[in-house]
Amino acid sequence: MNDYLKKNKKLGAIIFGLINVVLAFLSTRFLVFAFFIPIFTAIKLWELNDKNKMIFLFTTGLFSAILNIRMTIFLMSPMIIYGNVLYDLIKKNKTDKYSLKVLTIIFSVLSLTIIGYLYSKSDINFNFLVDATEKIFKDQNFKINKVIIRKSLKAIPLVFIFFSLIYSMISLKLVRNYLNYKNENIRDLRRINTIRIDIKDLRDIFICLIISVILCKILSFSNEFILLNSIMAFKLLFFLNGVLLIDYFVSLKKSKVARIINWFLLFILFAYISDIIATIGFIDIFLNLRRKARIA
Repeated sequence: MNDYLKKNKKLGAIIFGLINVVLAFLSTRFLVFAFFIPIFTAIKLWELNDKNKMIFLFTTGLFSAILNIRMTIFLMSPMIIYGNVLYDLIKKNKTDKYSLKVLTIIFSVLSLTIIGYLYSKSDINFNFLVDATEKIFKDQNFKINKVIIRKSLKAIPLVFIFFSLIYSMISLKLVRNYLNYKNENIRDLRRINTIRIDIKDLRDIFICLIISVILCKILSFSNEFILLNSIMAFKLLFFLNGVLLIDYFVSLKKSKVARIINWFLLFILFAYISDIIATIGFIDIFLNLRRKARIA
């Protein structure tokens, strides 16, 4: 079948477009399928020639719109945009850090814009969400302070941004490594733990934060909302930098068992050591502990 599609590339492009539509339809039942769309799209854009790329994208858009126009606008279109950006970054051989920055921003903006739009068009308000969440916990016989629920819900935008970063890592790694498997001339992505936040990145983060604060003020978000998301954003970034640093040092021992144990302990002890790891990540921004280890 695969050889037949290679010989009939136009038919192959149409079938690949229909596969995207099937993934989108399945994602209305199980959301996880939606995250395969950008990965599949980026791979096929790499494999197809320019003419068949257009056939592939046109088929995807046309049949998706015929099936469900809302699904096309709010799910398929953002995922196709992300897949195109992912493909373009790999084609231009951009650095992994730069690619992760761009992909995270693109995915965050797309997802938050769609969620914000749907929220603004619905009759649901924030207090309703707080009460509904509290009721869910009560139904499960869990007692939780309403203030904690309120603050947790206000941090949802940050959760989406952090998820965007994690998904960007996964999608970039999967596509790069698959293409490297097919063609060794294409650079793969094997050592994510060598990526670190440096002082220049910190400056970019501050700029993004200032822009975000201005937008939040324009949209009349509360100071608590802005402060909570800002503090948590820095903490999560420093934590991630610290985790990658620890994984880098563990990987130097070349023991897969040690790395598995390391990640298991980080997961189990997260609530107790997250602040310590975030502090280590913050220190690494200025000292570059990986380089000191290589010199030693």
